[in-house]
Amino acid sequence: MILLKPNVKTVRHLHILSGDLTLYKRTMDPLKSLVYGLRRYDVDRCAALVDTNDPMNANLKVAGFMSHKSKIYLADVYDHIIYILSSLDMFETVSENLINYTFNLASYEMNEIMRRLTLVTVIFLPLTLITGYFGMNFEFFGAVIGHSDAVFWYIAAPFMAVFIPIFIFPDFQRLVHYVKKRIATRDALKAYQAQ
Repeated sequence: MILLKPNVKTVRHLHILSGDLTLYKRTMDPLKSLVYGLRRYDVDRCAALVDTNDPMNANLKVAGFMSHKSKIYLADVYDHIIYILSSLDMFETVSENLINYTFNLASYEMNEIMRRLTLVTVIFLPLTLITGYFGMNFEFFGAVIGHSDAVFWYIAAPFMAVFIPIFIFPDFQRLVHYVKKRIATRDALKAYQAQ
């Protein structure tokens, strides 16, 4: 759902999920070390308890506390813990990527808004300059003596006719893309709700 329509509420839930996954990883990591240590160092712990200076213990064969079946069982438990930890890492990475996607999308939309404001400025700033020029109150103003306000429009209209389509064409392309995206989102939501 976040890929179709990201919002702050979903990002908040993703942050909570990411924190929970980190907590689970920190809980499971010591268990991994414990299971590995029980399985790997069983014989070494028993050997450390035997007094090697005693001549009676010279030929003593050291065996661990755990049976062979127990060691196989602990190996399986260790493999499962490794699998769970890798799954938690994957889920945490996915949640972080979704959070970054949401913020990147918001930044992209903000850039688009700033581009549109810049576009408005680019279009209307020269027109404001022309309007300011023709709006001056002088007794002798050669550009308008013998002419009407039409001189302003002779200059401004071609300027607008050329530059507005040039600057607005990418917006038309984005509008077409946006409409296609909205239609695809609507169809995906209908398919999701139908399931």
